[in-house]
Amino acid sequence: MTNSTRPTDASSLAASDSPAPRPLLLGLALLLIAATATLYLPSLAGELVYDDLPLIDQAPATQSIGAAFSHALEPFWAFNNQDSDVQRGVWRPITSLTLAIGRTLGSGSPLGFHLVSLLLHLAGTIVAFRLATLLLST
Repeated sequence: MTNSTRPTDASSLAASDSPAPRPLLLGLALLLIAATATLYLPSLAGELVYDDLPLIDQAPATQSIGAAFSHALEPFWAFNNQDSDVQRGVWRPITSLTLAIGRTLGSGSPLGFHLVSLLLHLAGTIVAFRLATLLLST
């Protein structure tokens, strides 16, 4: 006696359109998270370089979380060109807030900024993986 709801031969098993098993997806997600963390962990020991120095040391909006909110409507580089009659810059309140959170977490040391960057990359990996699983399952 055969069960009509079960495939009975190998070809019908291969043709099954069932999504990947949940443990497989969880394993793949954990592998991607581990790979991302492995790639970005060395940055935790890094120093500030290039435009980090004026952005983090001089920008009023990155000095504290409160300052990030109070300077949210100012151009990002406005502090760097105060002598100009025209203030040029772009509006980046989320970047200022992220840098201010990094300063707060690390008490001003580069570790705080790099830790926030690592956490954002991990979050991006999780979101991209979830989006891919949703798009590929349809």
